[in-house]
Amino acid sequence: MGLFAKPEYQFVPMNYRIMETDGILLLEAYGEVLGQMKYCNILYNVKTSSYDMYDDGRFDKLMEALQSHQGKQRIEVLIKIKRGKPVDFKIDLEHLAATVGNADILNLERAGWGLNDKPDPDFGPVGFC
Repeated sequence: MGLFAKPEYQFVPMNYRIMETDGILLLEAYGEVLGQMKYCNILYNVKTSSYDMYDDGRFDKLMEALQSHQGKQRIEVLIKIKRGKPVDFKIDLEHLAATVGNADILNLERAGWGLNDKPDPDFGPVGFC
């Protein structure tokens, strides 16, 4: 494999859990990737053009939809693999919106993310959402 080897991409169905702090959504998708547990953490902000979601109750309904599906439905996560190791990920918001049945997910934008070997301690142990 050369220095400039092309990355591979793999869709992995993962469980997820969600929480909200001060209007910022934290989603953690977790599952096995290439034989190892991986935790895909992503922060979402509401797009500036959609701030009215907070006032008209759509943000609360979005959170309810996400929470009602966590632990029951998996989401597809696109994992970027380079030199045989997962290095990045992406969650398709259109697919997530279809999965939980709420199109307001499309009003979110990614603010930060990380691919980790351990769960986010803010959530508590995996399995206790």
